[in-house]
Amino acid sequence: METDEAKLERGKKEVLMLAEDMAQETLKRWSEGLLNKFPYWKLLRITAYVRRFTDGCRERRRDGPLTKFEIMHAEKT
Repeated sequence: METDEAKLERGKKEVLMLAEDMAQETLKRWSEGLLNKFPYWKLLRITAYVRRFTDGCRERRRDGPLTKFEIMHAEKT
């Protein structure tokens, strides 16, 4: 027989799994919408510039054209 506490814990896990699935589905729809609206290379460059900006907020700021390393990291993102 399952206790009330165990039922509550199981319910919390199920809700978290459902929320995670919904978040992944939302992200998938959002990214597919962007890919339908803009070319892949443009989204890749935008992502690289956003990463450069966020990294620059923490460290030394970089200027100039994007590097191959930055593009590769943007693709992983």
